[in-house]
Amino acid sequence: MKRRPVLSPEVSRNLTQGTSLQGVAEFEIKNGWIEHLTVVAPELTGCSLRRLGDEDCDALYSFYTAGLSPTSRVLFPPYPLFKPWPVSADELWGRLQQWRAESDWTVMCLWIEETIRGVGLLKRLSASPTTGLSTDETVRGRGFGTLIQRVLMWQALLQGVALLRVTVAPENSASMALHRRCGYLDTGRTVPHTLQLPSGEAVTRDDVEMEVRLEECDWLDPFRSSAMSQPSQERQHR
Repeated sequence: MKRRPVLSPEVSRNLTQGTSLQGVAEFEIKNGWIEHLTVVAPELTGCSLRRLGDEDCDALYSFYTAGLSPTSRVLFPPYPLFKPWPVSADELWGRLQQWRAESDWTVMCLWIEETIRGVGLLKRLSASPTTGLSTDETVRGRGFGTLIQRVLMWQALLQGVALLRVTVAPENSASMALHRRCGYLDTGRTVPHTLQLPSGEAVTRDDVEMEVRLEECDWLDPFRSSAMSQPSQERQHR
């Protein structure tokens, strides 16, 4: 079986610095899109970041309907796939097919064993590139959210994006701190959002806008190099 390439120690370290994660090992990129990353985390097995596929809709629907607390559902960004809320995984699958007609977005899912525990979105690459992410309560405090955000920034770099924006609920101080760790700064602007919750309740809020210029992020310097990876251990011993 062909082995995926392995990230260089510097690149792996930059993705996980400041977290409790031990690193990122194997990775796969196709046509400028990150498809897979193997994550090494203490006391956890089967951790990976994988690009959303059609076969993942049941797990993604379960993540949003059962994996997030009511408070988290209010705070998470209004992803177009979930606005308005789909009534089933089949409806979510249908929306994903509509998105397939566009090429300026990607969704990365954090898998632990066979369950999605986090999601990151990068969208509108050709107009106003924006990111958003959510993780469920069972994995918070380990650094998975920071890892997802850094991977989204790496993905944006691969697609030639120079500036990224994000909107954060004003009460979501943890998300603001996460984005600041990744290099984001407040713009001083707010963006109105109306969320339709599964209960039918509409929640309107003015989110805080933050942005980052990727050229100013020193931690991304190794990702601009062609020497991002090293041979897998299997290949080194041949």
